[in-house]
Amino acid sequence: MTPDALSTRSEVLIEVAESVASHQSLPALLLALSPSLAKLVPLAGVGLVLYDAGRSVSKLYHLESSVPHGIPSEYEFTAEQSPTATVLETRQPLYFPDLEAETRYPVLMRMLRDKETYRASRCARCRWFELCKGNFRCPQGTGDISCWFNEPACYLTDAEIGL
Repeated sequence: MTPDALSTRSEVLIEVAESVASHQSLPALLLALSPSLAKLVPLAGVGLVLYDAGRSVSKLYHLESSVPHGIPSEYEFTAEQSPTATVLETRQPLYFPDLEAETRYPVLMRMLRDKETYRASRCARCRWFELCKGNFRCPQGTGDISCWFNEPACYLTDAEIGL
């Protein structure tokens, strides 16, 4: 690791520590952490799920990023609605090879399939969205929240999509 990279990591660690010490609510903390973390890792968005075993509820939070999106923050899922409990119990990653055929977690699956509501700003303003639907990344099995962000493979210019 270069001295500059090490210095940047140290500065970000100090920023993160200061954010943790100065924010009393989780949503405010997550919002404050985003610019610091973006210095180390390119962010389109990072999700955080807290699981309350006593209530059998997962609460979804997200970090803000430079990419506008419609992902609901502080959305609660019961154990039956979210894969979080399954992942915690099995300690194994969970992969959805075919979101269209998936029958578990109906609320989450409906959100992942709903490109209309949760599409990011560039796709939301594109006059061709009805044709490509963001290139159908979710139905192809990505199975994560990244399907709500702008399509990285989109070759159209801003002028071509009507911006």
